[in-house]
Amino acid sequence: MKTLPASFLRFTFCVCLAAGVWATSPLDAADTPDPVALLREAIVTVRDAETLSAEINHTIHVRMAGMDQEMESRYGFFYQAPNKLAIMMEEGPSGQNLISDGENLVVHIPMLEVYTVSRAPEEIGAVLEEGSPFQGELVMLLQALMTGEAGGIEVTSLGEMTHLGSESVDDGVLHNMRLHLRQADLAERLGEDWRADLDPEELALFDSLNFEVDIDLSILKGERTFLTGVRADLSDFMKQMAAEQMITDMGEIEMVLGFSLNDWKANEVLPENAFVFDPPAGARQVDDIFAALEEQAGQQMGGGDADALVGEAAPNFELALLDGGEAVLSDHQGEDIVIIDFWATWCGPCIQAMPALMEVASDFRDRNVVFYAVNLQEGADMVRSFMQNRGWDFLVPMDSQGAVANSYGVTGIPHTVIVGKSGLVEKVHVGYSPALKEILTAELERLLAAE
Repeated sequence: MKTLPASFLRFTFCVCLAAGVWATSPLDAADTPDPVALLREAIVTVRDAETLSAEINHTIHVRMAGMDQEMESRYGFFYQAPNKLAIMMEEGPSGQNLISDGENLVVHIPMLEVYTVSRAPEEIGAVLEEGSPFQGELVMLLQALMTGEAGGIEVTSLGEMTHLGSESVDDGVLHNMRLHLRQADLAERLGEDWRADLDPEELALFDSLNFEVDIDLSILKGERTFLTGVRADLSDFMKQMAAEQMITDMGEIEMVLGFSLNDWKANEVLPENAFVFDPPAGARQVDDIFAALEEQAGQQMGGGDADALVGEAAPNFELALLDGGEAVLSDHQGEDIVIIDFWATWCGPCIQAMPALMEVASDFRDRNVVFYAVNLQEGADMVRSFMQNRGWDFLVPMDSQGAVANSYGVTGIPHTVIVGKSGLVEKVHVGYSPALKEILTAELERLLAAE
C-alpha cells in the first residue's frame, strides 16, 4: 500500500507540469482569462494529439536538520496514439525508464540493472498506471494530462484556481495560475472508496493534517495550448507531517518540488526507434521488480567505510541509559550478541526501521541477544516523551556528544551493527530496508547456530 505522503504528492502533481520562475504582468479584470478553461484546453491538446514529444525536468529541493540537497532529473518523452509511450531517463540520481511499443510494456530500473516485460494495456492511462510505482509523481502527472483525471477526480475540479497574470513570449502568451488545494475539499472529492484503501493509521494521519497547499502553474497559449510548469512548496505540509508523526528537531523544514516540460511538439513524426528498448549491458530481466528491489536493498545495506569494522573488535563504550543505569558493551563479551542501532527522533528512516528492530529483539530476547538503540545527541526529556507517545520500550544509551557514533564510523543513520559474543563486529547495515527484519533474523540465526 502506498504511504500517505506518496498519495498526497500524486494528487498534487497529477495536476501540473513544472517548476519555473514566474514573471507576471497584471491584466485588466475584463481581459483576465478563465484559468479552468485554460487548464482544460491544455489537457485537450495533449489528450487529442496523435503524437507528442517533450523534454521533462524534475527538481526536488529538501532542507532540514543540517541537510540541504537539490536533485534534478531529466527525461525524454514520446507518445503515439493509442498506447505507444517512452519515458527515458537521460540524467539524474535515480528513476526508471518506461517503454510501451504497443504490444509489450517494459519497466527498467537502471540503478538496479533490472527490467520487466509484460503485455501492454490498450489504453494509455493504464500503461501509465502500470508504470507508476517507481516514478509516481512524473508518471501520474502525465496520466492526468493525457486522461484529464487524477485519482478518479477531474483535474480541473481538484481545487480553486486563480489567474495570476500573463506575459508575451516568443511562442505566444504565458499564463501563470495558482491551484489552491485544501485537505477538506480533497477528502470530499476523493470519497469513501479512496478512504477504504487506507489503513486506519494512514487515514487518521490524513484527517489530522488539515493542510492547504498552493501550486503555481504555467500554461503557454500559442498555436496550441500546453501546460509547461508547476512549482509546489510543500514545506508547511511536511512540518505538519513531522509534528503528527512526532518527529522532532528537524530544524527549519523546506521542501519544494517541481517539473518543467519544454520543447513540446504535437502531431509531428517521431524517431523510428522512439519505442524500442535495447537492454543495456548487465541488465537482467526479472518477473517482479518489487522482489528485486528488496533483494538489492538487503545486499546494499552494508558497504562503504562502515564495513571496515567487520571482523574487528567492536569499540567499547560506557553510556548512560535513558531511564537510569549504564550500558557497557564489554560486559556482554562471551555472553551475548549485541545489536547496536544508532538513531535519532528526527530521522524518518530510523523511525521506519525501529518496529522491525523491536520485533527482532523481542524474538531473540531469550537467546542471549541484547538490543541497544543508541540515541545521537538529543535531550533525554525529548527522547523519553517521543518514546512514550509511540509506546516504545527498549534500552536507549545516550550518545550525547556523538563520540561513540564516531568510533563506529557513523556518517548516516540508521546505522545498525551486530556484535558477536566474541566482541567482534559481525555485520554492519546502513539505511533502512523493508526486508530489515528478515535480514537480521537470518544473520542472528547463523551466528547462534555457529556457537
